[in-house]
Amino acid sequence: MNVGFFDADKKLEEHYVTIKNEEVTELPQFVGLKVPEAILSNSTDWGFGVFIIDDKSQKFFENNMQVIESQLNKSVVLTQFIAMLG
Repeated sequence: MNVGFFDADKKLEEHYVTIKNEEVTELPQFVGLKVPEAILSNSTDWGFGVFIIDDKSQKFFENNMQVIESQLNKSVVLTQFIAMLG
């Protein structure tokens, strides 16, 4: 799946990650990167599953949807918000 990093000015970066069938998946490629204001798991909607947006990212997206250029990623955020209501 892809993971998108966002800040108030733009999408910072998008990374492809492979989630292993283990309790914890180590992601050393993120060590040393700038901490984004928001993280969007499953950006570009390639993955399959239920993805929960953390509190900090949720507040960011509630106030900054305009920074998401991709209509698909806007839909991913909204779908994740709806899934979190259930």
